[in-house]
Amino acid sequence: MVNGPAWKALIEEEFGDGIMSAIDFDMVMERLPDPKGDRVKITMSGKFLPFKYYGATGNARSAVIHHRIRSLPLGRWVTRLRR
Repeated sequence: MVNGPAWKALIEEEFGDGIMSAIDFDMVMERLPDPKGDRVKITMSGKFLPFKYYGATGNARSAVIHHRIRSLPLGRWVTRLRR
């Protein structure tokens, strides 16, 4: 989907790290008359599901990222950054 990454970024900006559920989800599409040509109005409604981070500090994201970085050998980490 072309707009998916942009919508995900907007959702994360408003709600924090997480996703919009596709299980509990509604979408309504409407045609809006306009003198310059009909317009499309799409309304999506889904439950926000925050990401859960597990580690020594509870739900703190940075602790998990630092743990992953420290657990990787330096050569493998540099290779992953170059991709």
